[in-house]
Amino acid sequence: MSKKTIFKKGLITLVTAISLFISLAKYSAITAQSQNLSNNKQTISFNPPKPEDNGAPAGSREGAGSHGLCKLINQEKDIAPLIAIIPEVAIKTATKNKKYIWGETTSAYPTFWFYVAYPVNSQVEFILQDEAENEIYNTIFTLDKTDGIISLHLPQDKVNLETGKSYHWYLYVMCNPENSPDDFVEGWVKRVELSSEINHKSESAQSLELISIYAENGLWFDTLNSIDRLRQAEPENKNYSAVWTNLLQQIGLEKISRKPIIK
Repeated sequence: MSKKTIFKKGLITLVTAISLFISLAKYSAITAQSQNLSNNKQTISFNPPKPEDNGAPAGSREGAGSHGLCKLINQEKDIAPLIAIIPEVAIKTATKNKKYIWGETTSAYPTFWFYVAYPVNSQVEFILQDEAENEIYNTIFTLDKTDGIISLHLPQDKVNLETGKSYHWYLYVMCNPENSPDDFVEGWVKRVELSSEINHKSESAQSLELISIYAENGLWFDTLNSIDRLRQAEPENKNYSAVWTNLLQQIGLEKISRKPIIK
């Protein structure tokens, strides 16, 4: 066998060994991250941003509930039938304390999440307004499943949230479309821009690490939507379910943290 052939074989063996080492290192890092998450659910900790009080309505995270017959037969009494899955951020003003229903995102068209426990075929209306209270988006749909968590994604061809601006949203539930709404929730979403430092970190981050970066910087929509994508990709992964549950618990929504997602 020639020296050239021996050299080639040696080089191939070396490259293979290096590739295997890199793969094992990546696998070990991901495994360690998953084990750490499993042992300590507080690994991903959400840090809510502090909105400035501009005199606007603070919003309402939980609906008051219907006073009529628009209820589920077995509806849980200690859980509101309509809940926006978003942080409730307390701030102090010159005259009083307020709790803003507030979330930030880097997305131009984020996904909103709600817990709904109203009868099937109830009509739901979502309205989005800009800071001047001009309506920029409206959609109406009918519930085909209930007593669970639903999501509403802003369409890219109709909505484009501008960086640095806040938007007021409403969600109404009507059991009979000919009547006035039976229940509603409202809150705010603001699109923000990542700093160059955070953006640099996110570019090289692994899945759970990226979610942790979003959470630490108060990006609620990015945090929740990212963990949802992981749950969809690996529905049997208990770590992802644990992160989802813990995030809801961190913002005071323990009662619905294990409710099923009904797409």
